[in-house]
Amino acid sequence: MEVRPSQLEGKGKPPAPPAQGKASKIIGEQHISLDPLKSATTVKGKGKAPPPPTKGKGKSNALPLPTEGVGKHSPCAVVGETTILKPQAAEVLRTMGELQLADGSWALGDNGCLNVLLGVKASEIEAVLKELTLPKLNGTQVWLLVIATSLARQAIERCATIIVAEADASDGLGQRERRAKALRIAEESSVKGADVLKAAEQWLASAWHSASAESGCVLEQQRVRLEQKLSTMLDRSLPRPDWKRSLAARKSMRIVCQACGTEFSGALAECPSCSPPELKQGDKNQMPGAPQPLTLQRLKSGDLLRHWQTFSAAPLDPKALRWQGAKGLMHLGGGSGGVTLLHLEEGVICLKPARANSVAEFFAAHLADFLVIRVAKSRMVSMADDVFMYIRQAIRTSPSDIEEHRDIARRVHGNSEFVWMLEFVPGLSVQGLEVHNRLHSLSPALIREFWVAVGQLIALDALINNVDRIPLLWDNEGNTANLMLLARADDDATLCVVGIDQAVTAIVDRGPGRGQYLDRLGTLARAVFSGSWEHDSSTPATIHAWSVSAALERVQEAFRVNCAVEVDRQALMEGLHSGLLRIAQRWADGSLQEVLSAAVTSATKVFACATVDIGMHQLSTMEDFVGITATAIAKSYDDFAKAHID
Repeated sequence: MEVRPSQLEGKGKPPAPPAQGKASKIIGEQHISLDPLKSATTVKGKGKAPPPPTKGKGKSNALPLPTEGVGKHSPCAVVGETTILKPQAAEVLRTMGELQLADGSWALGDNGCLNVLLGVKASEIEAVLKELTLPKLNGTQVWLLVIATSLARQAIERCATIIVAEADASDGLGQRERRAKALRIAEESSVKGADVLKAAEQWLASAWHSASAESGCVLEQQRVRLEQKLSTMLDRSLPRPDWKRSLAARKSMRIVCQACGTEFSGALAECPSCSPPELKQGDKNQMPGAPQPLTLQRLKSGDLLRHWQTFSAAPLDPKALRWQGAKGLMHLGGGSGGVTLLHLEEGVICLKPARANSVAEFFAAHLADFLVIRVAKSRMVSMADDVFMYIRQAIRTSPSDIEEHRDIARRVHGNSEFVWMLEFVPGLSVQGLEVHNRLHSLSPALIREFWVAVGQLIALDALINNVDRIPLLWDNEGNTANLMLLARADDDATLCVVGIDQAVTAIVDRGPGRGQYLDRLGTLARAVFSGSWEHDSSTPATIHAWSVSAALERVQEAFRVNCAVEVDRQALMEGLHSGLLRIAQRWADGSLQEVLSAAVTSATKVFACATVDIGMHQLSTMEDFVGITATAIAKSYDDFAKAHID
């Protein structure tokens, strides 16, 4: 669909409203007010301003596109020949709420106040419409309405994020409370009230569904790309906050509690002395006037997760699953955006949006499967697949016991071009009191089996340099939450340890990094194959050197801190030995080299339609790096075998 704004020049009477299906552009100096009820576009020196749009009438007529710039009196920044508005986040929220129509949509505005406010030019909208090759529909204004509504929805969410990032840490509120407070600015000025975002999403879902039905085309790919392009446009006028800088600023701030005088970090939402964890989950709910909803919501999430753990896992066959029959949705937070759980007729499936390291995760999954080391099974679905549309629709419309979970899931999946389908592991992450109690209830044989499985996962981590799990080769605190324990309380005979969130972290052959890592890996492999790790401490290392004994102490400390259990070092190293031996043997017979080549070919095919960086440029580096680490492991075993024979 091509939009051709007519150009009206000259003086005299103000231009007449455009005909249905047309867009107009006014050439001349303009003055745009941030208040949409006062905003007007006037040709300099002549004519009256057109009346503002009637709020809340639910009209579906798309209105003309704005001009390229705004007048010199508007709050804006000038970049070259282009004038870009730089509005305040709170003002945008209020204005977006005021401009929302009764059906939940937005129009571009007869005076261009919506997209001028957001710094989006008419030419950009025209270019997007041409590039996406959207089908022609009977309603010629549909795509302009879709663009306006998508822009407004993204702007509201972006502004809420900006306000949260810039909030004063001394306000005593958590991020969730700050976000809710920010969104209330739009809600209070919108005809839809608290449903300002929900109504917009419902309108968009209906519009895209109708467009697909009318055109006979699957349009989910165009929708993802449209959302991406609009997000990029918003980056100019509403740049994303720098979360690292914001968090660093909060951590550096010290706050003194007015009630007890305790000084605490600005990164905390409230005084740890007045609001300890045990008070939050117990007596605090009984305090008169206490803000209960968020505490109750947190407890409800825990109870809900325990209930979901009783469900079975759905198969990883996207075309065999009945996405339209989703019975529930739950979102679990995490460092990379978390994971969305969908309860389908066939069981529970986990969904995770593809990020910048998706290729590294894909590569790691291939290697784990080949080496028969247990990690959560996965499958990638791209926006080029027909089922992608049904997955996105399920995320948008599935019922949820906690309403905000669906909102979070929709934001997290946002404009992702790929979605991971992950195996649902109905177990416990190896972190916290619950898994501590479960481990202590296991028989000695199962405890040993647990540590052997952990050791095998360390072997995989060593091969791919997966830094975020067990801190054996790495100078960090580890993240034992990336281990899942499957051990039912009513079954004392079986146990399974499953790795999650593993990825290849390739070290380039520049600088000392790769050499230092290979030195550690070789030292570890030789100690494991020879059994020398048991008396490694007899030759203490220098303060900066790495040693197996010091690394095992770091592993022990990680498990003590995260779940208060003692490591069975003998069983752990037994599992590590079996994992490293398998790697050495597969490298020696050439099968591991074949798998590396196949992984590259498969990744190239799966991610062929990617338009954003998800790690494809590092694919050859990953193949090279894993080949070098496998060679180091195989050489260590060969050296041990030769020495043993001699």
